Amino acid sequence: MMDYVTTLYAVSWSLGSLVIIVCTARICGRAFVTHQTGWDDFFMIFGALSAIVCSALVTVGASHGLGKHEHDIEDPHNHSEAIKYTIIAPVMSIISSSSSKVSIFIFLIRLMGVTAKRWHLYFLWGLCVLMGLLNLYAIVLILRFCSPTAYQWDKSLDGTCIDPKIHAAAATIAKVGIFKDLDKHQDITWFWAPITLLYTAEMDVIIIVGTIPALWPLLKFVRRPGGGSYGPYKNASSNPEQIEGSEAYQLENSKNSKVKQGPITRALQELDELRTMQTVVGNAQP
Repeated sequence: MMDYVTTLYAVSWSLGSLVIIVCTARICGRAFVTHQTGWDDFFMIFGALSAIVCSALVTVGASHGLGKHEHDIEDPHNHSEAIKYTIIAPVMSIISSSSSKVSIFIFLIRLMGVTAKRWHLYFLWGLCVLMGLLNLYAIVLILRFCSPTAYQWDKSLDGTCIDPKIHAAAATIAKVGIFKDLDKHQDITWFWAPITLLYTAEMDVIIIVGTIPALWPLLKFVRRPGGGSYGPYKNASSNPEQIEGSEAYQLENSKNSKVKQGPITRALQELDELRTMQTVVGNAQP
């Protein structure tokens, strides 16, 4: 009989493995090549850990029956556990997505550095706060659909639930499209399986895409003949504030490029050149 169990396993751990690889590479590059770890790394790693926890919860749920119709889950214990993990897993997905998006916001702010205008910062931090509030709202909606929360999977308890259609309409405000079948609580282990696939893929893709820009120094280091320190990052401070918030990734031979450079690119190159000159002067002194 067709079900989503195998697909849940495949999506959770194929993308989850990529998350582990790229985040490990990110930390190696930041800690040992550029020596510039920052809050964006912290939030991205926290998001990655939350994503792995979410994938583990989805895996456990699938082993109990998540991805199958409820009438196909014969064991009452498995039925209860499948519903429990179906409801708990998206909470960790929301936490993961929120944390990795905050990391991207911080990375953009560091990338803009001294060229950032006040309204840029207000706009980015405003989006960050709004996102946090909406995601917190979504978590509350998921966990408080029934009171107590455990009543959703253990009907032996005394509890009440709100109207599923009202619940779905409210949740759509926070996650448009993903919760289109949120009112299908009568066969939740089946109807929430596509939702589970979608939020699992979403959180992992955000982490992978958000980490790729931070891998550039490590890739340059690996490609350098004979290894060695990575250019202007040789004696870089581990405190990103000492370079006025800029990541300052300088592209090789960027001066000879015929592509017109924007103000942010020029500012980052100037910062790199200044730091390189300071390094050379410092090494020349007895």
